[in-house]
Amino acid sequence: VRSIAVLGAGRLYDLDTDALAHRFDEITLVDADPNCLPAWSAYGQRLPGTGHLTTVVTDITGVLGPWSAELRTALEQNRGASNPWKEALSTIRRFGEKGMPNALNLNADAVLSLNILSQLPLGWQALIERELHRSFGRSLVKERETEWLESYTVSGKRIIEAHLRDLAALPAREILVVTDLRYAFPGASDLTWESETTEAEPADQPMKGRWKSGTLSSLEEMDALLGASIAMNSPTESLGGRVMKHYRPWVWDLSPQRGSEKAEKHLVTAFSLGPKRSDKE
Repeated sequence: VRSIAVLGAGRLYDLDTDALAHRFDEITLVDADPNCLPAWSAYGQRLPGTGHLTTVVTDITGVLGPWSAELRTALEQNRGASNPWKEALSTIRRFGEKGMPNALNLNADAVLSLNILSQLPLGWQALIERELHRSFGRSLVKERETEWLESYTVSGKRIIEAHLRDLAALPAREILVVTDLRYAFPGASDLTWESETTEAEPADQPMKGRWKSGTLSSLEEMDALLGASIAMNSPTESLGGRVMKHYRPWVWDLSPQRGSEKAEKHLVTAFSLGPKRSDKE
């Protein structure tokens, strides 16, 4: 394994860049944010003479641009409807019925999807919110946030599922996915995740557990994957015949975001998609 592609490389904060340079001759960094380019350039200058760095700024869902344009057009056409808000919600729900293109075109021995599985639909969520603001104003959109978020969830889930499908279809021999599983609020200092399984790592199924705190009387949770499953309770063909192995979840502490007094904790896990069966034979 001499080449690797890192999806969601960001500004390289979550990567052991020295280890990458030591192990791989060819490194491809991929992210949707062009502001990552200076950090990538600086990293490229530190690579040994035998190293080769490729950088790609792109939307790996392949749908954000087309869907945003389509949504804006539909909202403009709905302005004359008797209930434009209701029509807007129906329009948003219909995106969950659309086919998803395979937007990944990578030829690397190994691929790392670095904490973007849960983040990919957030770009679409932000675009929906922006277009709703244009059509209905910020006050109404905030007031009815629960309604439009429920309408968005189906298409958000499709984006997550499509990323897994696209990863499994790659020619890479080894694939590792690091992703948020759940969000917990508030993130009390004593809030921990207690495993309910004694299985050795890696396991065939996600390792179950529960939040534990001695001080919290109530806890708000969110499913970071919008209901998308990472368990192999469906035919393996749905993941291109690859074998999935799961590692024990861990907790990331997040400080309160701007405009919020709530700290939060993210339950994070990793799982691998091993070689395709045909590659083993």
